[in-house]
Amino acid sequence: MDMERSYPYTNGVIKVIESKILDKSKLSKINRDDKSLFIKSLCEMGYGQMEANTTIESLISKELVATKKFIDDMSPQPELTDLFFMANDALNVKFLYKKMKYGITYLDIDAGTGTMSKESLEKAIFESDYSTLKPAYQDLMKDIAAKVQNVPNARLLSATIDNIIYDFVFSHLGFFQNSALKEYFELSIDISNVLSFLRSKALKWDILKFQEVFIPHGLITISVFDNIYDKPENIVIKAFSEFYEEKISRILKTYFEDVDLNVLESMFDELVIKAMKEHRNDSFGIGPVIYYYLEKMSEAKNIRLLYSGVTIKNGQLLDY
Repeated sequence: MDMERSYPYTNGVIKVIESKILDKSKLSKINRDDKSLFIKSLCEMGYGQMEANTTIESLISKELVATKKFIDDMSPQPELTDLFFMANDALNVKFLYKKMKYGITYLDIDAGTGTMSKESLEKAIFESDYSTLKPAYQDLMKDIAAKVQNVPNARLLSATIDNIIYDFVFSHLGFFQNSALKEYFELSIDISNVLSFLRSKALKWDILKFQEVFIPHGLITISVFDNIYDKPENIVIKAFSEFYEEKISRILKTYFEDVDLNVLESMFDELVIKAMKEHRNDSFGIGPVIYYYLEKMSEAKNIRLLYSGVTIKNGQLLDY
């Protein structure tokens, strides 16, 4: 492995450029009243470049694509960082299948931040042409195509694709001894399942509908959810207390006191950031790479929230 592809070198570079990230303190100083000045201020602070017809979304998209390219160029183990970015592939695959099967077009593909290009995914999904994909991804996309063929609705389509992609990720994680990446996916899946659980209860779905969208591979098994599905809030809070040092329980306690899904999602985002921060100083592993990308994602979320002009509740802006 050459110096520029070693973890100490890559993580050293990340330490240097982290100082350029706009935290919530820096972002809060930007004038939110004039949208054009907001974008101009971001560019003056080093976030992207001001161009003709620049929008906040184009600015954010280019910044995240540049971050992904930086990681691709610097990663000592591209096969590991590719697994990390497959969460973005899952979003893109779901969007394209929903577009093809149900005509849903109000979403947009997150081009440039997944491991499979937009063009390759469109060929695979719309034309059953897998030739431009890596062999492992060809098998993955063929598996998805076969299993979603007779899926009856968009909800089950999303669940089916998530399960297949996470099965793929965890089957390949087994080849590596990397606790940071495994911890990231386990926590992300557990949070996704908790959010699905809360949405299911809010929509008054029966337990079978929740079970259909449950994603395996997290630390919280489906039996935990089954046992509390019809139970009151205090029982729900207590059921999660043995996981993640009661952090999910404390977040849910706050949520049940003021039911706001946006704040809840922000608290969960911050839980992931803080968990990965524990791996920030691992000079010989992927932890700092993961944390840096999550910082950039959090930066983007804060920018969107501030630009939206909505009243920001306590806990919505992310710390990183």
